[in-house]
Amino acid sequence: MSGITSSGFGRSSMIWRRIESGASQTTVACCSAGSDASARSASRRSSRASLRRRRASGTNARGRFMPRTLAGRSGFRANGTLRGRYRGRVDIDHVRRKLAAHTPEPVDLEGIHRAAVAVVLREGPRSAEVLLIERALHPHDPWSGHMAFPGGRMEEHDDSTRTTAARETFEEVGISLEGAEYLGHVDELPGNRRRKTHLVVSAHAFHVREHGDFDLDPKEVQQAFWFPLAGLHDRDRQVEHLVKDMPEARFPGVLVGEPGRHVVWGLTFRFLDRMLQTIDHPFERTWGNLASLVDEDGRPRFRR
Repeated sequence: MSGITSSGFGRSSMIWRRIESGASQTTVACCSAGSDASARSASRRSSRASLRRRRASGTNARGRFMPRTLAGRSGFRANGTLRGRYRGRVDIDHVRRKLAAHTPEPVDLEGIHRAAVAVVLREGPRSAEVLLIERALHPHDPWSGHMAFPGGRMEEHDDSTRTTAARETFEEVGISLEGAEYLGHVDELPGNRRRKTHLVVSAHAFHVREHGDFDLDPKEVQQAFWFPLAGLHDRDRQVEHLVKDMPEARFPGVLVGEPGRHVVWGLTFRFLDRMLQTIDHPFERTWGNLASLVDEDGRPRFRR
């Protein structure tokens, strides 16, 4: 299975109109001044009225259902894609400097198991890009189909969680990190605290200058692609993720691809959030309602 090597953004849309010229019809970029102004104004009023009707019904221009977290957003196109808006370049040099001065606080838990993920970065045309994977579908896997970083549990022969992150990346997507630049230890976070077995996950950042095509392990990964760090700040991509068996919880998430499918949330979102804070590019706002659903120790008040 081949991976998708795209930034996850479409080009910004242009406004077009058709003009009649005798028997021919020409498509031109909008618009000229003067006599066309009233026509443009009427067209905009009609478009806004149509958009309001679609928002009320929760469908797009083609009659397709839009998720509640996206319906009515100004950045949602009629064809089901999102406008990309970059808010400041995030380059590898900046990430390198910030992570070099960063030391995460260790998680102190008794009887813990270790796991690690790799935050793999490359320099993109307009922003540093991060590697994301969509996990394979398994009926008994709680993380089935989730968006994530490459990673997995630490094995006996791994001498560090950094080694674990690099090994898992090669096994899952076929990218070797042996010659990659190690940028630093992003953070370590506890896994699901409601489980009896304590799991601590470490995130390590790497910079790859050159890499081949993805070689995905279909048992682990069904898709992989690159996404610009700057694109995470697009508010039209900041959505609330709902989990079926926890209806009271609205998890903050970021839409990085197909609506309803490619949403980064949970532990992967928390690692992204921590890294953006570390490199001084934090999210400009908070969303979701998790803050009201946890106690002083960060344990959830709701039951699964």
